[in-house]
Amino acid sequence: MNTQVRWTCVAVLLAAGSSAPAADVVFLPGRTVDGALNPEARMQAVHAEMKRECSAAPNSDRCHRLKREFQQEAKNCQKQRRK
Repeated sequence: MNTQVRWTCVAVLLAAGSSAPAADVVFLPGRTVDGALNPEARMQAVHAEMKRECSAAPNSDRCHRLKREFQQEAKNCQKQRRK
């Protein structure tokens, strides 16, 4: 392999890696007409934030608040699915 082919391979790999979304990026598909998140998307957002916060500081007040908020969002989603 000559040098030009090696650098071409490196450039292609860097371009592919930089254009791919990061593993912790969550795409939230659902928004209502006014721009607010729909209940399921909101629950996903709260869950992602809860996981991030609780893995960093499991005993923090914010972690406990996010856990309660996630439980409330789950209850709200279950209520709406029943209707």
